[in-house]
Amino acid sequence: MRSNSVKKTFKTAPLEKNIIDKWQGDDCLISVLCTVYNHADYLKDTLNGFLNQTFDRKFEIIVHNDCSTDGSLSILEDYQRRYPNIIKVINQTENMYSQGYSPLYFMFCEINGDYIAICEGDDYWIDKDKLRKQWLALSNSDSMLSIHSAYCLVNGELKINKKWDYLKDKLYFGDIFRSVGQFSPTSSYFLKRDLLSNDLLKDILSRPGVGDVFVEIFSSLSNLPIIAINEKLSVYRCSSNDSWSLRNRNDAMLKKKNAEIFISDLKKIKKILNKKESKMIELKIAEARQDVCFSLISNKFTLLSIFYILKFFREIKICNFTTRFIRYIGQKI
Repeated sequence: MRSNSVKKTFKTAPLEKNIIDKWQGDDCLISVLCTVYNHADYLKDTLNGFLNQTFDRKFEIIVHNDCSTDGSLSILEDYQRRYPNIIKVINQTENMYSQGYSPLYFMFCEINGDYIAICEGDDYWIDKDKLRKQWLALSNSDSMLSIHSAYCLVNGELKINKKWDYLKDKLYFGDIFRSVGQFSPTSSYFLKRDLLSNDLLKDILSRPGVGDVFVEIFSSLSNLPIIAINEKLSVYRCSSNDSWSLRNRNDAMLKKKNAEIFISDLKKIKKILNKKESKMIELKIAEARQDVCFSLISNKFTLLSIFYILKFFREIKICNFTTRFIRYIGQKI
């Protein structure tokens, strides 16, 4: 569905002095984590969205640049020069993702805030009060994670993803698995730093792969609700240049490799869950297996897709797969 009102990006940002003069207290309350790889075309929108926040407590912006080759570093150095007391850049001279390290691995030790907001370098915030709204929601709760609705930006056009319209302000473990695909946009994540005290979650987030769903899963354990704000406070850019999702979509073998890592981590988590929760993890595993099948078929690996289905027949949950396959064929006709 197309959005009726186009949300513009912040084209400028306040001076550092004007931001700092609003802060009450000397302790850093929020750490904004931004991961960058070849995001030069989008990066100013992202950084300006951070810097335009009206939040009146001290926050920091930690940016990890994973050896970008497109001019991202020069943009980051310019912003760091203008905002030396707010922005910290971690620059890699070799691409560490390809060597088995996620950007978060290098960012964890730099975090000073009690709360963490996450936004990748190709997404951006469109509401000046985003941090304040999520901090108010989470600071008055035992919950560990706050999310919000967002627009999708597809081929330059803002669209509404109905799955991200949250009709309840508290969502639970089971809600994460109610539909295929991404439960919430990463650009909406606002979490308590204490969540990272879980060693298993920290290990998963330190390695390349799908990390967002694990943040959601661990945030909702012990029947803790995820706090949802049904306002579109950010824009999630779908399949931008050099994005992880685009590379996965175009490379079936890469998709298959990453799915194995994702499924392996899901199986580790399954061991600590109760029977009902484990069943939901099995559905997520089936979804990941099915996604690999569709990727193989789309990229003309028909025979390999058949072998894959036969090998993982039980995990794929063939009834669910058949329903999705019929829908897939219908979309291709």
